[in-house]
Amino acid sequence: MEMFIKIINNKYVLALFILVVGILIYSLSGKITKKVMHVFFRDTEIDKNSKKRVDTLVVAINNIVKYVVVIIVVLMILQVLGVNVSSLIAGLGLAGVIIGLAVQDALKDIIMGKNIITEGFFKVGDVIKYNGYTGLVTDIGLKRTTIKEIATNSKIIISNSNIVDIEVLSDYYDAIIATPYEKSMDEVLKVMDKIVKRVEKLEHVYKSECKGIVKFNNSSIDYVVRVYCDPKYRRLNNYLVNAIIKEELDSNNISIPYQQIDIHTDK
Repeated sequence: MEMFIKIINNKYVLALFILVVGILIYSLSGKITKKVMHVFFRDTEIDKNSKKRVDTLVVAINNIVKYVVVIIVVLMILQVLGVNVSSLIAGLGLAGVIIGLAVQDALKDIIMGKNIITEGFFKVGDVIKYNGYTGLVTDIGLKRTTIKEIATNSKIIISNSNIVDIEVLSDYYDAIIATPYEKSMDEVLKVMDKIVKRVEKLEHVYKSECKGIVKFNNSSIDYVVRVYCDPKYRRLNNYLVNAIIKEELDSNNISIPYQQIDIHTDK
């Protein structure tokens, strides 16, 4: 017992013990946060969007807990090793101003990260578009957001201060279908109805509808078929929808207009 007390009273052993406990809490913080949030919301009926918001809060709170754990562990170790933590914190006033000026970009990221979480600009599970990349939001931290690019599964990290360049994809997109002027509207709408019914049978499509004529071009009349689907599968569905459109137009003898050039030669 006396030996145990001597070991505990050794400041280096105590510092090591604090470090080990801190690492343990840090590694388990995600599971703890998730369990607490699930207990809090277990009696609450939540829809799909609310679930995404809860998942986002879990990720955000977990990140904050990790920052707090690191700070507390560092301060406790310094205190055990004989550093006057109170004086150190007080002396960081001027240094904090200097550091703040040096890390303006990081502070912007943190502020925008807070806004993303509290204002719900986007959530974990949303599909967003940034700088030509389209990806699924997998993590939202105080400084950066991580997405998994849908086309390649590549991980892309975005600074939260770039939120103005981020577009959240909706759950629908419009397929533009060009038809020739020679075909009557009634005839074309019948074909559009066939396209809509086939599109609605696709696995990840909620519904589909023909919105009518969107534009009169020089050589075609453009119709719009709106496709409601999970944004994660928009690229895949776009391929399948285009194939359906081509098959139905061909089977109903409706040619897709294209630019033609007449060449006249002197005999």
